[in-house]
Amino acid sequence: MPAKAFTIFYFLISSMSFAGQSSWTSLFTTPSGDKYENFLALKKSEVEGVDFQTVKEYVGSSVTIIAPHAGRIELGTSEITRAVARNSLNLYLFEGIKKSGNFELHITSDHFDEPQALALMRVSTLGISIHGFKDDNASSIAIGGANKIVAERLAVVLQKLGFDVEFPSRRFKGENLENIVNRAITNGVQLEISSKLRAELLNDSAKMNAFAKGIRSAIGAT
Repeated sequence: MPAKAFTIFYFLISSMSFAGQSSWTSLFTTPSGDKYENFLALKKSEVEGVDFQTVKEYVGSSVTIIAPHAGRIELGTSEITRAVARNSLNLYLFEGIKKSGNFELHITSDHFDEPQALALMRVSTLGISIHGFKDDNASSIAIGGANKIVAERLAVVLQKLGFDVEFPSRRFKGENLENIVNRAITNGVQLEISSKLRAELLNDSAKMNAFAKGIRSAIGAT
């Protein structure tokens, strides 16, 4: 590399580090912080069946339960999504299955455009998305999404069941209409579940059943 070009490159790296960002991370990630901007970009580098897999189950319901960061990306979201869908609501999972580095497969919900997910949401009246965030101290749920009526109904039901609910969520608003859950006809509700609560749900079948039943009752599913 010529000396002048190296100087410019070094200045760029130094400036980014000074701004409080990881130099290499900010060079090779998107503005959202993800490695891949969308599904097309991901598919150019990752192998289906080796690095990721998709699960789509259309059962003729007007409601789709979707986990776009499932499998090993946000642990526990696959299991929670299946518990809520329970073979009578449509289900979609985008699962990381790599041995390590699965968070590289995370595509922010506003940019998530895997074709099967888009097709399923277009024929759904309502979407409910299941996500996870890191908090090993609080068993909490943050509720967002563009369908405020259903979001509030879910918040009330889950609070009555004893769950710690943040609604409307200030951290995870999920209001962008490009968000995959809001691609449904009447938009959707985004549920962000703390890592502590996800672990509790996976290890306590009664609690998982109560959680899933509460969501289903709030949206009128039996």
